[in-house]
Amino acid sequence: MTIHIDLDTYHWTLVPESYPAGEIAGPEAWAKLVADLAAEAWEYDERTRGVLEEELRLHAERPRAGAEHRFIMMGLPNAEFVSVDVHDLPRGDEVDDDVLLGLPDERMTSPAAIETVEGRLGTGRRAVRYLAAPELGYDIVAAVNWAWRTEEQDVVVTFGTPNLVQLDQLLPHLDEFAASIGLRASDPAP
Repeated sequence: MTIHIDLDTYHWTLVPESYPAGEIAGPEAWAKLVADLAAEAWEYDERTRGVLEEELRLHAERPRAGAEHRFIMMGLPNAEFVSVDVHDLPRGDEVDDDVLLGLPDERMTSPAAIETVEGRLGTGRRAVRYLAAPELGYDIVAAVNWAWRTEEQDVVVTFGTPNLVQLDQLLPHLDEFAASIGLRASDPAP
């Protein structure tokens, strides 16, 4: 099985997992292309376009853990952009459901807010955690995990931000993204 996401391609882009990616030679070329297209679509000024290009390059070069897919959402009203990771794993029956939500986490400054969520994968859970993060240069960061377990797959979406006000604005968009994830059977062998 592989994941399939019905995402809004006007706002979301998949960060390639390897290069060359089609005609694109490397992460620098990919970041420049996406930043140029985004700047045109949302009328980013040159400074914002440059910041986006650098952020995209860093996300493209950041190591990934196993079956991790990285997505960037752009075109937010405040010209910011965010990154989420989707972990597509074989079902780990030995793994506790809470571990998929990032729990327990000794850095939490308050109990996690856990909710049931619905999506194409059925019923899952979402945990919002507020963590002490002095090692990152912040007093508090918000971390969110969405987790679904199917008969064959564990699918976990992760997001983090030091901008706690932004989290409230983003959660509906992130919930929609996470809920759009489904499973598609692999193509049959020729």
